[in-house]
Amino acid sequence: MKIVGITGGIGSGKTTVCRYLKELGVNIIDADEIGHRVLQNKGIRTRITDVFGNEVMNPDGSINRKILGELVFGYPERLEHLNKITHPLIEQAIASLLEEYRQKGIKAVAIEAPLLVEAGWLKLVNEVWLITAPKESIFKRLRNRMGLSREQVMARIQSQATDNERLKYASIVINNNCRFEDLKSCVQLLAKERLELA
Repeated sequence: MKIVGITGGIGSGKTTVCRYLKELGVNIIDADEIGHRVLQNKGIRTRITDVFGNEVMNPDGSINRKILGELVFGYPERLEHLNKITHPLIEQAIASLLEEYRQKGIKAVAIEAPLLVEAGWLKLVNEVWLITAPKESIFKRLRNRMGLSREQVMARIQSQATDNERLKYASIVINNNCRFEDLKSCVQLLAKERLELA
Protein backbone atom coordinates (compact mmCIF):
# COMPACT_ATOMS: atom_id res chain seq x y z
CA MET A 1 0.00 0.00 0.00
CA LYS A 2 1.34 3.41 -0.96
CA ILE A 3 0.92 6.03 1.75
CA VAL A 4 1.58 9.66 0.95
CA GLY A 5 1.57 12.46 3.50
CA ILE A 6 -0.01 15.65 2.19
CA THR A 7 1.29 18.55 4.22
CA GLY A 8 1.78 22.28 4.04
CA GLY A 9 0.80 25.40 5.88
CA ILE A 10 -2.72 26.43 6.68
CA GLY A 11 -4.60 27.54 3.56
CA SER A 12 -2.00 26.14 1.16
CA GLY A 13 -4.45 23.88 -0.68
CA LYS A 14 -3.95 20.48 0.96
CA THR A 15 -7.67 19.76 1.02
CA THR A 16 -8.03 20.60 -2.67
CA VAL A 17 -5.17 18.26 -3.55
CA CYS A 18 -6.76 15.53 -1.43
CA ARG A 19 -10.12 16.09 -3.09
CA TYR A 20 -8.49 15.50 -6.48
CA LEU A 21 -6.74 12.39 -5.15
CA LYS A 22 -10.04 11.08 -3.79
CA GLU A 23 -11.59 11.50 -7.24
CA LEU A 24 -8.82 9.21 -8.51
CA GLY A 25 -9.67 6.52 -5.96
CA VAL A 26 -7.17 7.36 -3.23
CA ASN A 27 -8.45 6.86 0.32
CA ILE A 28 -8.02 10.05 2.33
CA ILE A 29 -7.30 10.28 6.05
CA ASP A 30 -7.86 13.80 7.36
CA ALA A 31 -5.79 14.35 10.52
CA ASP A 32 -7.68 17.56 11.39
CA GLU A 33 -11.00 15.74 11.17
CA ILE A 34 -9.64 13.03 13.46
CA GLY A 35 -8.40 15.77 15.77
CA HIS A 36 -11.92 17.20 15.98
CA ARG A 37 -13.24 13.75 16.91
CA VAL A 38 -10.51 13.37 19.53
CA LEU A 39 -11.77 16.57 21.16
CA GLN A 40 -15.09 14.78 21.74
CA ASN A 41 -13.36 12.16 23.89
CA LYS A 42 -14.45 12.74 27.49
CA GLY A 43 -11.01 12.06 28.93
CA ILE A 44 -9.39 14.47 26.48
CA ARG A 45 -12.01 17.14 27.21
CA THR A 46 -11.27 16.80 30.91
CA ARG A 47 -7.53 17.11 30.38
CA ILE A 48 -8.04 20.17 28.17
CA THR A 49 -10.31 21.92 30.67
CA ASP A 50 -7.86 21.07 33.47
CA VAL A 51 -5.19 22.97 31.55
CA PHE A 52 -7.15 25.71 29.78
CA GLY A 53 -10.16 26.17 32.05
CA ASN A 54 -13.89 25.78 31.58
CA GLU A 55 -14.00 28.79 29.25
CA VAL A 56 -13.09 26.42 26.39
CA MET A 57 -16.31 24.46 26.94
CA ASN A 58 -19.54 24.99 25.06
CA PRO A 59 -22.80 24.78 27.06
CA ASP A 60 -23.32 21.25 25.68
CA GLY A 61 -19.98 20.10 27.13
CA SER A 62 -18.09 20.04 23.84
CA ILE A 63 -14.85 21.93 23.29
CA ASN A 64 -15.20 25.37 21.72
CA ARG A 65 -12.44 25.10 19.13
CA LYS A 66 -12.57 28.81 18.33
CA ILE A 67 -11.88 29.82 21.93
CA LEU A 68 -9.28 27.07 22.31
CA GLY A 69 -7.58 28.29 19.14
CA GLU A 70 -7.46 31.85 20.46
CA LEU A 71 -5.81 30.55 23.63
CA VAL A 72 -3.12 28.48 21.91
CA PHE A 73 -2.25 30.06 18.56
CA GLY A 74 0.50 32.59 19.12
CA TYR A 75 1.45 30.93 22.43
CA PRO A 76 3.91 28.11 21.64
CA GLU A 77 3.99 26.62 25.15
CA ARG A 78 0.20 26.37 25.31
CA LEU A 79 0.03 24.88 21.84
CA GLU A 80 2.69 22.33 22.72
CA HIS A 81 0.71 21.37 25.81
CA LEU A 82 -2.46 20.89 23.75
CA ASN A 83 -0.57 18.85 21.15
CA LYS A 84 0.83 16.57 23.86
CA ILE A 85 -2.73 15.85 24.92
CA THR A 86 -4.22 15.27 21.48
CA HIS A 87 -1.48 14.07 19.12
CA PRO A 88 -0.97 10.57 20.56
CA LEU A 89 -4.66 9.75 20.08
CA ILE A 90 -4.68 11.25 16.59
CA GLU A 91 -1.64 9.17 15.61
CA GLN A 92 -3.23 6.06 17.08
CA ALA A 93 -6.42 6.65 15.07
CA ILE A 94 -4.45 7.21 11.85
CA ALA A 95 -2.40 4.04 12.42
CA SER A 96 -5.60 2.09 13.07
CA LEU A 97 -7.17 3.33 9.82
CA LEU A 98 -4.01 2.48 7.89
CA GLU A 99 -4.10 -1.06 9.26
CA GLU A 100 -7.77 -1.35 8.33
CA TYR A 101 -6.97 -0.21 4.77
CA ARG A 102 -4.08 -2.70 4.57
CA GLN A 103 -6.40 -5.50 5.59
CA LYS A 104 -8.85 -4.45 2.86
CA GLY A 105 -6.12 -4.42 0.22
CA ILE A 106 -6.40 -0.70 -0.46
CA LYS A 107 -3.82 0.41 -3.02
CA ALA A 108 -3.19 4.06 -2.08
CA VAL A 109 -3.84 6.30 0.92
CA ALA A 110 -3.16 9.98 1.46
CA ILE A 111 -2.91 11.43 4.95
CA GLU A 112 -3.79 15.11 4.98
CA ALA A 113 -1.87 16.48 7.94
CA PRO A 114 -0.71 20.06 8.31
CA LEU A 115 1.44 18.97 11.27
CA LEU A 116 2.85 15.82 9.67
CA VAL A 117 6.42 16.96 10.33
CA GLU A 118 5.87 18.69 13.68
CA ALA A 119 3.84 15.82 15.14
CA GLY A 120 6.44 13.22 14.21
CA TRP A 121 4.09 11.31 11.91
CA LEU A 122 6.58 10.92 9.05
CA LYS A 123 7.00 7.28 10.08
CA LEU A 124 3.41 6.66 8.95
CA VAL A 125 4.03 7.58 5.29
CA ASN A 126 6.15 6.41 2.36
CA GLU A 127 6.63 9.90 0.99
CA VAL A 128 5.66 13.51 1.61
CA TRP A 129 3.98 15.91 -0.80
CA LEU A 130 4.43 19.50 0.32
CA ILE A 131 1.78 21.96 -0.85
CA THR A 132 2.90 25.59 -0.90
CA ALA A 133 1.11 28.82 -1.75
CA PRO A 134 1.94 32.53 -1.69
CA LYS A 135 1.14 34.21 1.63
CA GLU A 136 -1.28 36.66 0.02
CA SER A 137 -3.29 33.77 -1.43
CA ILE A 138 -3.35 32.13 1.99
CA PHE A 139 -4.57 35.32 3.69
CA LYS A 140 -7.33 35.70 1.11
CA ARG A 141 -8.44 32.05 1.37
CA LEU A 142 -8.57 32.06 5.15
CA ARG A 143 -10.32 35.40 5.35
CA ASN A 144 -12.98 34.13 2.96
CA ARG A 145 -13.23 30.59 4.35
CA MET A 146 -12.86 31.14 8.09
CA GLY A 147 -13.33 34.87 8.56
CA LEU A 148 -9.89 35.18 10.14
CA SER A 149 -8.08 38.48 10.45
CA ARG A 150 -4.55 38.90 9.11
CA GLU A 151 -3.23 38.68 12.69
CA GLN A 152 -5.13 35.44 13.35
CA VAL A 153 -3.80 33.95 10.12
CA MET A 154 -0.24 34.96 11.05
CA ALA A 155 -0.61 33.38 14.51
CA ARG A 156 -1.64 30.10 12.90
CA ILE A 157 1.13 30.25 10.29
CA GLN A 158 3.73 30.95 12.96
CA SER A 159 2.51 28.01 15.05
CA GLN A 160 3.43 25.60 12.25
CA ALA A 161 6.71 24.56 10.67
CA THR A 162 7.80 26.73 7.76
CA ASP A 163 7.77 25.45 4.21
CA ASN A 164 11.58 25.48 4.34
CA GLU A 165 11.50 23.17 7.37
CA ARG A 166 9.00 20.86 5.67
CA LEU A 167 11.03 20.90 2.45
CA LYS A 168 13.70 18.71 4.07
CA TYR A 169 11.20 15.85 4.17
CA ALA A 170 9.33 16.45 0.92
CA SER A 171 9.56 14.05 -2.00
CA ILE A 172 7.30 16.30 -4.08
CA VAL A 173 6.57 20.03 -3.88
CA ILE A 174 3.35 21.33 -5.40
CA ASN A 175 3.26 25.10 -5.73
CA ASN A 176 -0.42 25.98 -5.53
CA ASN A 177 -0.09 29.27 -7.33
CA CYS A 178 -2.10 28.25 -10.36
CA ARG A 179 -5.59 27.70 -11.68
CA PHE A 180 -7.63 24.80 -10.29
CA GLU A 181 -7.45 23.04 -13.65
CA ASP A 182 -3.65 23.16 -13.64
CA LEU A 183 -3.47 21.95 -10.06
CA LYS A 184 -5.81 19.08 -10.88
CA SER A 185 -3.69 18.08 -13.88
CA CYS A 186 -0.57 18.16 -11.71
CA VAL A 187 -2.20 15.92 -9.08
CA GLN A 188 -3.44 13.50 -11.75
CA LEU A 189 0.06 13.21 -13.19
CA LEU A 190 1.64 12.69 -9.78
CA ALA A 191 -0.95 10.08 -8.83
CA LYS A 192 -0.19 8.17 -12.00
CA GLU A 193 3.58 8.36 -11.54
CA ARG A 194 3.94 8.09 -7.76
CA LEU A 195 0.88 6.11 -6.72
CA GLU A 196 0.64 4.04 -9.89
CA LEU A 197 -2.94 5.10 -10.49
CA ALA A 198 -4.34 5.35 -14.00
